[in-house]
Amino acid sequence: MKSEIGTIVRNYAPLDVEKWADISESDKVFMMEKLQEKFIIDFTQDHVKKAIEGKMAARYRDHRNKCHKHFKKYPTIALAKQNPYKHVSDQKQWDWLCDRFASEKFQARHTGQALGQIELFKLMHWTSQNGWINQEAEASYGKMLELQKQPVPEGGQALKEAEICVQVLGSRSGYIKGLGHGPRPPSSSSKSTHKSHREIELENELKAT
Repeated sequence: MKSEIGTIVRNYAPLDVEKWADISESDKVFMMEKLQEKFIIDFTQDHVKKAIEGKMAARYRDHRNKCHKHFKKYPTIALAKQNPYKHVSDQKQWDWLCDRFASEKFQARHTGQALGQIELFKLMHWTSQNGWINQEAEASYGKMLELQKQPVPEGGQALKEAEICVQVLGSRSGYIKGLGHGPRPPSSSSKSTHKSHREIELENELKAT
């Protein structure tokens, strides 16, 4: 039965969710019905249903872990997306998984520490086996490190990683090239608005003294 549960989960459990608990009840019922086609199981008994669902959840975690190991074989997200794991037939779901595996949130949880956007860029374009995917990626990473190390002028502010990435890599709406969707630096208009508000506050303080 364990083998059959694994096959059913691989074939029918959606991958574009964060975890097993997020899978809809209708999808879980459908998988249980598939299992009933091979085995006589009384799902009206709560302890039976919970036991089988627990086994399905375990097989689902195993499947996701194998997907992640496969994803890590490729130096870039683009290459990973072009080479889905053998037990994933839905390209859209595989693309979703690849984006999740490369996300800062997943990396922070997986490694135990938050990953900055500059190091995320390296993670996506460099491997210990093959090095950088191309000279352009290596040069871009070097430029970002240089900007990060630049001394901050007196009274100024250090550039945020998102600002450095946009400066070196460029961007389009909601998307930083080479990194995908992520936090964007504040626009110049929002910065000037914030500055003017602060100037008004200072003027009011001076008037009050």
